[in-house]
Amino acid sequence: MQEERAKRTLEIIKKDVPRVDRHLDIGSSSGALLGEISEYFGCKSVGVEPGDGYRSFSTRQGYQIYPSLKALPSDAGHFDLLSIMHVLEHFPDPVASLWELRENHLSQNGFLLIEVPNLLEHEALEIAHLIAFTPSTLKETVRRAGFKPLWTKTHGSFRSPIINLYITLLAVPRNDSDEAPRVQSSSIGIRFRRSWGKLKRRLLTRFLPDWTWQSPPSLWEDYKD
Repeated sequence: MQEERAKRTLEIIKKDVPRVDRHLDIGSSSGALLGEISEYFGCKSVGVEPGDGYRSFSTRQGYQIYPSLKALPSDAGHFDLLSIMHVLEHFPDPVASLWELRENHLSQNGFLLIEVPNLLEHEALEIAHLIAFTPSTLKETVRRAGFKPLWTKTHGSFRSPIINLYITLLAVPRNDSDEAPRVQSSSIGIRFRRSWGKLKRRLLTRFLPDWTWQSPPSLWEDYKD
């Protein structure tokens, strides 16, 4: 699943990210995204992964992985691409965390890449998720942290062609003269759209389960073999 997600992520960002020399993936997990980014851009990709199992696995694959941001070498410098995939929802203060990353780890012309569960159609409210995002609240979060969102995309990745389970966002550091407009969202509108999204998910799952939910293509190939 992580390999398929990493391949899709590369496909949607490579037309907007012209060059990457140094990449930092926060919550690098198995290292799948590190591999895709480093191979395509020919860059140095470094991961931060607190999970011992994932860190041990990806280290054995040859990736440079640290247990935390504080463990990065003092001369680590700044990165052209910061990726935070399915991690921001676990932060108690996303704005402060993104602000710190922008100030201390992202180059002036770098890119911030985020992916989170989409509250409107994903069962995003689980005990490990401290925050749940919609496209508008995610954009407002990065705006408050000093970024300018370039785009957001809602999608089901390879898991569903019809249910928008995830939000992917690409942003750049905002200049003082480039004030991004505040993103407005209505709690009433969010409640209505989430209710509709949950209903759509239940109906499609009940009547068209094989079309609504898909396995990673690689698993289908293994099954056919």
